[in-house]
Amino acid sequence: MGERFIPPLICHDIVRDGRLLIQRQDAITEIAELWPTPRARRISRERPTWHPWRPAIRLDSDKSPYAEFFRPVPAELRSFLGRFPTRQWELLSGVGRNQAVYDLLQANPALGWMSQVHWKFIPGAAVDMEHSVRLACRRHREIAADLGFPDRSWSARMLAKVPVESLSVRTLENLRRLAASGDGAKWLQHLPTLDRSLTTILSNHRLLEMTTGRLFKELAESGQTSAVARVALQLIEIGDFQTELGRSRRYQFRSVAEVAAAWKALKTSREGQYFRTPLASLQNPPESYRKLLHGAVLIPLETREAIAREGWEQRNCISSYTAAADAGKVYLFKLLHPERATVALKIRKDRWSVSELKGPRNRPVRRDTRLLVDRVLKAANGGTSLYAQAKWDQ
Repeated sequence: MGERFIPPLICHDIVRDGRLLIQRQDAITEIAELWPTPRARRISRERPTWHPWRPAIRLDSDKSPYAEFFRPVPAELRSFLGRFPTRQWELLSGVGRNQAVYDLLQANPALGWMSQVHWKFIPGAAVDMEHSVRLACRRHREIAADLGFPDRSWSARMLAKVPVESLSVRTLENLRRLAASGDGAKWLQHLPTLDRSLTTILSNHRLLEMTTGRLFKELAESGQTSAVARVALQLIEIGDFQTELGRSRRYQFRSVAEVAAAWKALKTSREGQYFRTPLASLQNPPESYRKLLHGAVLIPLETREAIAREGWEQRNCISSYTAAADAGKVYLFKLLHPERATVALKIRKDRWSVSELKGPRNRPVRRDTRLLVDRVLKAANGGTSLYAQAKWDQ
């Protein structure tokens, strides 16, 4: 290929002369070799000369032509590295250079992953794969210290508790910041797992204030990853629920049961408030809306709770109109006399019309009921009655 970027006519991935070409409109990536010494280069519109590149690959891909091109990599290694969410190219490069990288990734996935992308954690460090390999050959405690964690034996043990699927630069930076603080270090050492959701809690001052040592002790003694993840999610949602409800209670949870009880109570309150809050369309209704209410013939359904209750009482599907009612596309009412009925009205150019008028279980209403609704609309429309194609006539 030449040294000038020419956009490909067809954007696709193809193996040509033993090389994988990943062609896009703005760039072309060429993987010349994958195993045991990965080599790739790239040319793009922004940088129109060939330069070394570290492509984002998925070794566990079963799509063509990747599956065929990745076959030289041992199947066991493809499967192992395929578990890591990102940076599989860097990991493959390290393993191809030295068996020690593979051993470290197996013994301590987080520490091994960080060592192969050390420039993300060491300020001013250059992208140097040889240095990554040398770093992986050192003692675990020394590797952790070089990456900015406390120079203590528990640092490596703490990192060993990070699940592979939670590995990311942000998660590990949160862990490093917490490990440098007194309280954070204490919790990190005793928790059974350190997944992404939990480190988010520990690095959030507002949520951390809701916890106590007894709660973390219970989580640590349970040894259940699912329990930790559930409590982490509930703490996040408790904070969100309090904000939505305008509350500022300071919680100090001492057990998992307390967290669950508070979460359930706040969730119920939030749902109740949501269903009792007037529809958005009724915050600023049309000027003629109040005319429909004269004489109390039509009783407005102004909340989601009222709409749901009407649907249950009348055994109809009026609840499916909730979104439209909230957006002001339709206005819903109930009628008690001369018979029980549900009414849906539309307004266009300040003129009201019937969209639907039904009795219980969607039965047609009587003629006197239709005439009564017609009189209400005439009054609201200034003496003019406009009907949409009402469904009772069908």
